[in-house]
Amino acid sequence: MTDISSDAYERILDQSGQFGFYQKRTYFLICALQTICVSLMAYTVYACDGQGSCPIRRETVEMTTTPVTDSIHLSIYVIYDSNFSSLNYSTRPESTPTSINRDLYNVRCQEMMSNDDGLTVFLVALVLGALIGGIMADILGRRPIMFIAMGLALIFQITIVTVETCLVYTALRAMCGVASGCFLVISLILPLEVVGRRWRDFCVCLWIWILGIPIISIESHIMKDWKNTALTSGIVGLPFLGFYFLIPESTRWLTCSQKFAKAESSIKEMIACNTRAVPDVLELCDETRLYVMSTSHPRRHTYLDLFHTATVGRWTFAVLYTWSVGCFVYCNLLNQVDSLTGNQHADLVLPFLLDLPICLSAVIINKCIGRRWCMFLYSVSSGFSMFCVLILHMMGDLHRYPYMITALAAFSKTGVGAALALLTLITAESFPTVIRCMAMAFGVSAGILGSLLSFYIRRYLIFDSYHYTIPYILQGFLICTIGIVGLVLPETAGVPMPDVLQCRHRKHQLQADAASQYRFLRDQS
Repeated sequence: MTDISSDAYERILDQSGQFGFYQKRTYFLICALQTICVSLMAYTVYACDGQGSCPIRRETVEMTTTPVTDSIHLSIYVIYDSNFSSLNYSTRPESTPTSINRDLYNVRCQEMMSNDDGLTVFLVALVLGALIGGIMADILGRRPIMFIAMGLALIFQITIVTVETCLVYTALRAMCGVASGCFLVISLILPLEVVGRRWRDFCVCLWIWILGIPIISIESHIMKDWKNTALTSGIVGLPFLGFYFLIPESTRWLTCSQKFAKAESSIKEMIACNTRAVPDVLELCDETRLYVMSTSHPRRHTYLDLFHTATVGRWTFAVLYTWSVGCFVYCNLLNQVDSLTGNQHADLVLPFLLDLPICLSAVIINKCIGRRWCMFLYSVSSGFSMFCVLILHMMGDLHRYPYMITALAAFSKTGVGAALALLTLITAESFPTVIRCMAMAFGVSAGILGSLLSFYIRRYLIFDSYHYTIPYILQGFLICTIGIVGLVLPETAGVPMPDVLQCRHRKHQLQADAASQYRFLRDQS
């Protein structure tokens, strides 16, 4: 059955402007918030001078404190525990120190920030925040939850200045990760629910959020200290919270929540901002109201609704697989191109800039062959480019020319990045408004876990020790499966985004005589 609510809203967008001033304002303001959020998430890497992924180690550092007396010098041996617990001190000779060098605290925190356990905790916190933000945004609304999460992330970032123990630092970074994950999911959905169908691919593939990486890079370069960098990155983002009064609530969500008065007010604001009249706006709003009231009732949807029907459940499993495997391969390739120039600040932003032209090319190609087949094209192309390592190996000793392997990884990564951008778009467009944030939360969480898995596999399973071509063959095979599994998802190019998830107890009745239901409700109104 056709989703009349979604179709009516798309008709309003077609007449008032699919990417008018109202849509541009919303999109670019949310992109500005995304850059701040990305800078908060990238803080750990810059705070420890680019050593955010060094192995966990138990390290002994000898430091000398100020002598207690003129004749006794105390050497304090500090044992760093991998769980960031309390410091254990042992002294020589048999004497108890009365003072400890204050630099010990700074060294300890720097070592903790470069420890992989801290990165793992932060990524797990991102997953938790994404899952919390997904369900809360679908129940309570997009805008309030998004700004609450952003505000909490900034507060936790600023509070890092006050930490006195490494355990507290890890806890604050985890809470910042929860808030950032919550914000990330909603910020991906809200712009797409505002713009028209012809501009959604452009909004996803533009990748303005990468500006957050040079922002934290500049801050860390100027501040020279991880505490001051945390304070600066948090304070810089506080004025952006004022965007709450400029970014509107999703009209789609208001309609599906049966808050029709607010939804109509939002539509009138959009028409006024775009300065383009919609003659039949009242009739379209009435059709939307009648359809929503006759097909569903307001209730709290949960993650179980992602398996509401066999079709929706099949899409959910496809989203989980493609997100996890895609991010797994992308992070592996990103690790292989992490030192293109030898400069820490340039090497962190350059790999993403290389992906941007290919992602923008997907905007044109997907309009010709559709979203699914475009993702299939980029995935399979990246897979076959990684298989080329076998051909190059047969032609000579490729392992003696590491720059060729790096170039091959960089080229393959661009295709994987474009496929992930299209996957983000398809995930948002496939599921109805009432469960859209939860579906995106599932995808983002699977992607983060896939990224975390790639790190631990690189650490414990060194395939290069068997043959240097094995990682490329495996990654090429996995990325090809993304294109194949992605064909399970529906084609969404040029199709209105669905809004309503039909209630089971009303579905049969509406399918039997939908027209009579509409006539009856129209007569009653």
